[in-house]
Amino acid sequence: QIPGEKYRQGGNIKALILNVEEGKKKRPQIVLSRTHPDFLRKLMEFEIPEISEGTVEIKAVARIPGRRAKIAVRSKDPKIDPVGACIGIRGTRIQPVVRELSGEKIDVVKWNPDLIKFAAQAMSPAEPSLVYQEDDRVIVVVPDEKVPEAKGKEAQNVILASKLIGKEILVIPESEHKGPKDAVSILELDLPEDIKDNFARNGIYVFREVPSLAEIMEYGDVDEKAAYKILEKIEEKLQEKRGEKIE
Repeated sequence: QIPGEKYRQGGNIKALILNVEEGKKKRPQIVLSRTHPDFLRKLMEFEIPEISEGTVEIKAVARIPGRRAKIAVRSKDPKIDPVGACIGIRGTRIQPVVRELSGEKIDVVKWNPDLIKFAAQAMSPAEPSLVYQEDDRVIVVVPDEKVPEAKGKEAQNVILASKLIGKEILVIPESEHKGPKDAVSILELDLPEDIKDNFARNGIYVFREVPSLAEIMEYGDVDEKAAYKILEKIEEKLQEKRGEKIE
């Protein structure tokens, strides 16, 4: 049962059948749930034609019942925006689901097979300045003033994002971030903001090895001359870090 909900005898409710058990006197007992993630998944299938038709697929669901949820979706048709299809114009498609769940706020994000890109999307509405994996956790760095937004009320945003991607996410403010181990982040490089934004938009936040010239030109959206300068900075920083490790 969603916390705070009250039902009246004879009223109509929607619920997910979790199990059918043998009760007293061998009478079947039906176990229902309105808090299970699959209940939200089924509601979305009922309300969104693209999901019921199979054009848009729900890849992951995470919920704090009655409070907030996150859904990751992908489209099998490149012409269809999966997030827009689920939300609808001015939220017209998602609102019936929100009302059914007693006002539960629902974030719809785009799924990505790349863990780092997916984690950045899962942190919505926050926009991380740096995302990378270290050990078995995903590190998300945000500007100091954006930490409350990234964590969310009672840490709901980061908790749900962690559930959605299946990895623990640690949010760190820029002022406290010391950089990844054995890698160079885009925050450590003296680069114009637009180039950093281009790298981030392509899911490139750290360099563990010196990339190719073509990669820098493509992901940084720069010409060959600028790409060479960036390569030199990356190589120099990597050498510094490796030198510190040896000492």
